[in-house]
Amino acid sequence: MDNIDIEDIITHKISDLMITDDSALIEDILQILTELDSNFINKKFDYFYKKDIKSPQQTLSIAFLPPNIMHLIGIKSYSIQQPITSGTNKSPSYSREFYADFRNGCLDFDKCWVESLNKVADKLTALKHLPEIITENVRIGGSGDYMKLTFSNLLRTNRAILGIAITKSDSEYSVPISTLNLITDKRAREHTAFTQAVCCSKLRISNRLDSGLWQVQETISFIKNTTNKKKRQKKKK
Repeated sequence: MDNIDIEDIITHKISDLMITDDSALIEDILQILTELDSNFINKKFDYFYKKDIKSPQQTLSIAFLPPNIMHLIGIKSYSIQQPITSGTNKSPSYSREFYADFRNGCLDFDKCWVESLNKVADKLTALKHLPEIITENVRIGGSGDYMKLTFSNLLRTNRAILGIAITKSDSEYSVPISTLNLITDKRAREHTAFTQAVCCSKLRISNRLDSGLWQVQETISFIKNTTNKKKRQKKKK
């Protein structure tokens, strides 16, 4: 599992690890980046939820911004030279350049440094379920630590497939820092932050304007959807 600040990571150029034809992996990376770019980047998601029936309503605000995206798919750095991942002279990740090159259609996989192809593939498999975190299938988890990852909240799909670790930023919102594949990672799947995750009652989606302010795009209520779903299930019985 990765974090932006994990130390002592041995990284490899992704193109050097592709001994055989890994065009499917490249296609998956581009597919997930396209999904993120179309439906998540520069958007803020306000999740409204209660820890239990008697608890007051809480709001978790998460913004998906260009610097956050590269790490979600398991790429540690985007540079010509192998990055320094420990000590006081750590290399910058160049995550903004990574996203800019993707948007401009000139993403260079010779500059993508990863731990392993398996870790990237694991994250990509989970991220194919990314659209579910903006539906009634999303679940909100609390704070915790897992291995070297510290998070303030977690998002997960209803089925234990995709998990996204969140951390608070200096602003009024949190940001995503790591993708977890809950199918292959049993320890993460059994973490209390995931097992005790709760339903979301409402989701408000806002777009980031050039001024840096947020403009509400839409508000979705999940309570009605859940009630209708239960009614349909009763009719089937």
